[in-house]
Amino acid sequence: MAERRISRLEEKLQRELSSKKGKKNFYKIGYIQFELSQLYRLKGNKEKSDEKLKEALLSVSNPECKKGKRAERLSRLITSYINNPSAPPMVPLPAIYRYLSPLILLAGYASSYVAYFTKMIPYTVFLGVVFAVFVLSIVITSFTSSYYVRRLREDYTPAQPEVEAAGAENLGLEEKTPDDLVDDARAELSLANLYLSTKDFKEMELHLERARAFLNNPLTNQSKKKEQALGILNKLESSVRGKKLGNHYGVY
Repeated sequence: MAERRISRLEEKLQRELSSKKGKKNFYKIGYIQFELSQLYRLKGNKEKSDEKLKEALLSVSNPECKKGKRAERLSRLITSYINNPSAPPMVPLPAIYRYLSPLILLAGYASSYVAYFTKMIPYTVFLGVVFAVFVLSIVITSFTSSYYVRRLREDYTPAQPEVEAAGAENLGLEEKTPDDLVDDARAELSLANLYLSTKDFKEMELHLERARAFLNNPLTNQSKKKEQALGILNKLESSVRGKKLGNHYGVY
């Protein structure tokens, strides 16, 4: 599955790169390169993944790239992965999975409205069908999305669990400066914030734990930079605890 997506994206990237000068969409190019980097990481091709990440950063940093919040978010995300090479790959869902829920709701609601207004079903049954369609859309979307991500990650065998079990000594923390540790924490917070926006709470909590571990390291000094990172960490943790996840897209 991953190979097919890589092949399609590589072709798409070549089409974008072959556009005439002045007509290139550098944001789109950077986004495709970032997607490719994640898929190569998924397949265990670290060298190719790192290469695509650097290319993606160059694309969104290009003066011809249209500036805006989207470009800034993508740039932050790319930088987070460059600074945090042990982070698990992000798997973007294809459009069919992203729009499956509204499609089910539209079809279900339309059918129930037609059935009700043509007096095929009474009002109480109509309300029951509307509720059932709503629940069904959530269940089907959750199952299909999880299945797709699981299928993509089947071949992914990162060394990450061993890194976590090995402890701080093997992470090279003794060679890092206090600023480096805070920067690592901020990179983890960026990833946690990203997973909050996609409502992937398991991955979000994993990155929050790592961020707190970096910030609690005795090597870090109390500084404004560390206080800001702790503030962001507390906000994100509050979002998880309070489950205020409706239309919340992060605090960055």
